Amino acid sequence: MRLTDIQGQQTAVETLQRALTARKVPHAYLFFGPAGVGKRTCAEALAMALNCERETNDPCQHCISCQKIDRQTHPDVVSLGVPEGKNRISIDAVRKLESKLAAPPYEGQANVAIIDPADLMSEQAANALLKTLEEPRPGSFLILVSNRASALLPTVRSRCQLIRFRPLTPAIIVKLLCAEGVDFQEATLVGGMCGGSLERAHRYLGEDLGARIDLAVDLLRGALGKTPQKGLEIAQQLRGAKAEALAVLDVLTLLLSELLWQQNRQTDATDNDFPLMNSLSDRVGGIADQVNSSQAAALIEGISATVDQMNFFHTNPQLALEGLLMTFRNRQR
Repeated sequence: MRLTDIQGQQTAVETLQRALTARKVPHAYLFFGPAGVGKRTCAEALAMALNCERETNDPCQHCISCQKIDRQTHPDVVSLGVPEGKNRISIDAVRKLESKLAAPPYEGQANVAIIDPADLMSEQAANALLKTLEEPRPGSFLILVSNRASALLPTVRSRCQLIRFRPLTPAIIVKLLCAEGVDFQEATLVGGMCGGSLERAHRYLGEDLGARIDLAVDLLRGALGKTPQKGLEIAQQLRGAKAEALAVLDVLTLLLSELLWQQNRQTDATDNDFPLMNSLSDRVGGIADQVNSSQAAALIEGISATVDQMNFFHTNPQLALEGLLMTFRNRQR
């Protein structure tokens, strides 16, 4: 993939292209951000650009070098990950990689090594990498890819140029899924719920999101209705299912966030800016009209506190959800 083909990461792509144009590419990058937003794809495109025979700021994809990198057969572009059956990248693997980077390129213009996920290097492996980071060989480049940059040693982070990758917008997720053949309605639903991660969107495609959405809407009805009965029934249903309760709260937060955004919309906003609410109109019914901005904000705040109760204080999901409902209802009186 060309750098310019990468969706939703304009700032990152432009930063890399400026470095390529000026022929001042740092010897080490750390690409960090949420899972499934294009970090690894961008790392591979950069490796291709560094070795492209046309020497532009975007790989041509047609020269022999680009084609070999695309097929993962180029001898000067290597990738290091966690071996099957292991949970860490070992010091031996890093030392082998360093030997490769210390040698001249075999046939291309640059040696490029991609470590993904870099945060799963053992401490010994990360410390071993410091020699290469401190004394890089000209023409050798290292790209670290991580969903959790904070898990890397500070000494490693400080020796890399950091490139932040942002969550993808729902519109981009929908576009990418539809290009893969996913039905537009399903893509729109998943795109609004995946938090900007294409990886998570692919996981959601195989799940019954409709049932989870219905639970979230019933919780909302319990918070806003004349009685909390609907919400209390959901709380009881989820009493022993922490993971599902957290997932339902996540959906409810997404719904309320989009409601809040919709109610405070700018004059130039269009219905296309609210894909989740539009795709759920048949499920949400008239409930959306009953939530004002202050209520939506209060519920989002309450949900955050409820999630903390379950995660950090191990509160039973039923008790936590009941507490959320009653606290919100009391605040509205």
